[in-house]
Amino acid sequence: LLRLEVREDNDRAIRIYEQAGYRKLGREPDYYEDGATALRYEKTLRGDTPTATKVPFYQQTCEFTCGPCCLMMAMANFDPGFVPDPVMEI
Repeated sequence: LLRLEVREDNDRAIRIYEQAGYRKLGREPDYYEDGATALRYEKTLRGDTPTATKVPFYQQTCEFTCGPCCLMMAMANFDPGFVPDPVMEI
C-alpha cells in the first residue's frame, strides 16, 4: 500500500490522485502548519485486492488489558479452537 496526505483545498492534486486509483481514507483537521485540513488517500500497489479478515472480537474487561486482548484475538484468528476468557486476559 502507498498512503499520502493532500491539502483539502488542492482540487487539482486530488483529481490526479483519484484518477491514479487512490481512494480516500479520511480527513485530518489542522494537519498543516497554517491549520489547513489534509485528506488521507491510499492505493494498492501490486494490484491485489485487499481481503477482509474476520478476526474474532474480544471485549476487554479492564482498561489496562488492551495488549493481552489483542494477542488473544490474534490467537483465536489462527486457532479456531482457542477461546479467550477473562482469566487469560489478566
